[in-house]
Amino acid sequence: MPRPLSTSARAKLLDAARGLVAEGGPAAVTVDAVAKRSGVAKTTLYRHFKNGHDLTVTALRDLPASIETPDTGDLRDDLVELVCRFTQLVSGPEMRRMFLSVLSHATDDPDFADIHDVLQKERRQPVMEVLEHAHSRGQLAPGLDPELAADLIEGPFVMRRLVIGAPTERHDIERIIDALLPALTCDR
Repeated sequence: MPRPLSTSARAKLLDAARGLVAEGGPAAVTVDAVAKRSGVAKTTLYRHFKNGHDLTVTALRDLPASIETPDTGDLRDDLVELVCRFTQLVSGPEMRRMFLSVLSHATDDPDFADIHDVLQKERRQPVMEVLEHAHSRGQLAPGLDPELAADLIEGPFVMRRLVIGAPTERHDIERIIDALLPALTCDR
């Protein structure tokens, strides 16, 4: 009878793979490198995963991308809080490199494309919920396309934080949200 798979060993393997992706991209995730970093035997790795690619894909699918949706009763306050939570989630250089690795490999690898789709949907869901709440309160401009509004909201922060790597402090977030609000609200 085979031994049951160790959840502790699996967690160590996934953590090691994420660390290697953060340092050197998906190509850095080799069976030898993961075994060495995790302290888990290669035979155990192969009991959990088919190969290094399978391990990498599984590790990246577990990236945290969702954040709790704020509901303060005010669109501006909700958006500022939401973006603050997002920038905190991706504040470290490791997380930035992992998100960028997924994005860069999504064009050529269907597994990475799937991961990108999942991460994008998880990231976008709270934005859509904030917009739904604002719509129900009558705060959004009539006829506003929620998908376009979400693009406008996410764009500056994804660009600043993930692409450029610029620090985004609360006052920066507030200034950007204040610049966007006239395009979103009934007050235009």
